[in-house]
Amino acid sequence: MTSTAENVQTPSPLARRWTVRSFASTWASQIGITVAFVVLWVAFIVLAPDTFLDNRIYISFAQTTPCFALPALLLTMVIVSGDIDLSFPSIMGLGMVGFIAVERTTGNVALAVLTALAVGALAGLLNGVFVTLIGIPALVVTIGTLFLYRGLTLALVNGRSFALVEARTRKCPRSSSDGFLGSRCSSCGWSWWRSGRGCCSTGIASGRTAT
Repeated sequence: MTSTAENVQTPSPLARRWTVRSFASTWASQIGITVAFVVLWVAFIVLAPDTFLDNRIYISFAQTTPCFALPALLLTMVIVSGDIDLSFPSIMGLGMVGFIAVERTTGNVALAVLTALAVGALAGLLNGVFVTLIGIPALVVTIGTLFLYRGLTLALVNGRSFALVEARTRKCPRSSSDGFLGSRCSSCGWSWWRSGRGCCSTGIASGRTAT
């Protein structure tokens, strides 16, 4: 006697008919995070209206957040899939080495951006080969390549830092640590420009301002 299993098709979230209760139960975590964000934002506005009702703070967020948000968005996908990547800071630095090398050699920014992306893709491909084909855990592989790519970056630039904008023609604001304000942003290949002024260093060495 054989038994056959019935195929039970579960409707997708987009195809099902929603009610307020079913929507709230399905997206409870997302709704909770959004509500918490709105509550905190309103609280900040009430406590410091001069700051959080001024557009300058939001312009500042728009200039600095992408540097951290873009890597975080991609790393979220890796973590959701059940793995982890600890080598991404070194990969970003190594990609900037490729950017600097091509930009200073050819003067072509578009080609330099493509080179940086290609360097990052090759570094990630090497991680993937060790994890998927050889079977080494991603945590072990990315810890090793973290130091490998960082050492390779420092060796290629000989411990020096490079400014993407000449210091003698453009002034760069200083941070509290006497470094470029945009030094961290440069490590992920993102330079900010506003009112004809911007600064960005490679973020792979000291980041001291050039005189």
